[in-house]
Amino acid sequence: MTIISDVFNPEILTDAVQAEFGQKTAFMGSQLASLGVCIVDGTMPEGGEDAIGTEITVPYFGILGEFVNNPDGSGVSPSSLRQTSEKATVTRDSLGFSVSRWARGNAAVNPAVGDPYVESARQILVAAERAMDKRIIDAAAAPGVFTKDVHSSTSPKYLDWDLCVDAKFDGWGDEQGDIAAILVHSQTHKDLMKLKDNTGRPLLLSSQQEGGPLDRFCGVPVVVSDRVPITGTAMGAVSSSGTSPPVMTITGTPLGPWRLVVDCLVSHASDSKIRFSVDGGSTWSGPIDVKDDGAPVDLIDPNADSIVGVNGKTGLKVAFASGTFDEDNLWTSNASMKVTSMLLKRRALAFWYNRRALALETDKDIWKHQDLAAMHLYGAAHRYRRVPLPGNTKPGVIQIVHNVTGF
Repeated sequence: MTIISDVFNPEILTDAVQAEFGQKTAFMGSQLASLGVCIVDGTMPEGGEDAIGTEITVPYFGILGEFVNNPDGSGVSPSSLRQTSEKATVTRDSLGFSVSRWARGNAAVNPAVGDPYVESARQILVAAERAMDKRIIDAAAAPGVFTKDVHSSTSPKYLDWDLCVDAKFDGWGDEQGDIAAILVHSQTHKDLMKLKDNTGRPLLLSSQQEGGPLDRFCGVPVVVSDRVPITGTAMGAVSSSGTSPPVMTITGTPLGPWRLVVDCLVSHASDSKIRFSVDGGSTWSGPIDVKDDGAPVDLIDPNADSIVGVNGKTGLKVAFASGTFDEDNLWTSNASMKVTSMLLKRRALAFWYNRRALALETDKDIWKHQDLAAMHLYGAAHRYRRVPLPGNTKPGVIQIVHNVTGF
């Protein structure tokens, strides 16, 4: 028998979400915000369905300029402190979910699990912070700043402190102050963890500052995110094994550092089923139908709750030439990574969002007898043309394109 405590209560969840966002400044769980790299402001007045894709003005003060020589008997032309402005595009990120009216509350069934409303509110806040981080990283990675590209397919160059020094002096000159973080991919982070000084001590040290464990590379905080660009990353040559495997070709751009394994599940002359792994064979997708007709097939895990790739997606397609499939056929290929790391100054970026619009909205689906909930984040991520701090005349982002060691 269903009792009232078993039924999802939208009002309770709405209160829990508002309490979660009210406990701290929204988005301060983002490392980019807590380190001061990004200015976060929830006062954006625009926001609504009609605002998506439109431009808004992101204001900040210009600079007065430099002191000039002013000998006796001469005058100086006055400078004006003008408020300059830049444009940013409004985007919307949304989170929606439904709950069956027959679903039981975990707290009622098993109190040790915890309050489902509190947990749901926490997850919503974390998801909002990740959405903000994605927009900020996209803004930081956009063209238009100094980029030091040392990537080479023949003589790989990896991120180290010498490369960081070269990049920051080439890009910033004498404006070296206020470096707040190095933003790197997890594969780059792995490479940094292996770097040591002449006595064998690691150059990457862990710190408990900034509200939690945070690695520092030569004193600079390291922020790790697989959302940094891997544009130019490609899959390597395909190796095959087994009984006369059909030739497999790969197209597309990998979404991560894939160690791709494709496994044939059914022996047949012209069509078959395959499964794939992107971690060398530890976790696998569900079965996918393929044919030997050369037609590309998306490598997307059909499992609803996939742990393979990025929510089941790989960014890749595979095609098989004419041949006979056999259950012992196996194809492998590793990604060759081209990664962009970023040196970030304090206040280099801004995220302006509409706090008022960031509210949980609920409704009922009378056809399916479900409770519906949705939350919409209207905001604009922006990289300033110059850091809005005294003495800065250049952008606060430097991009470094390099190799990672791979597998």
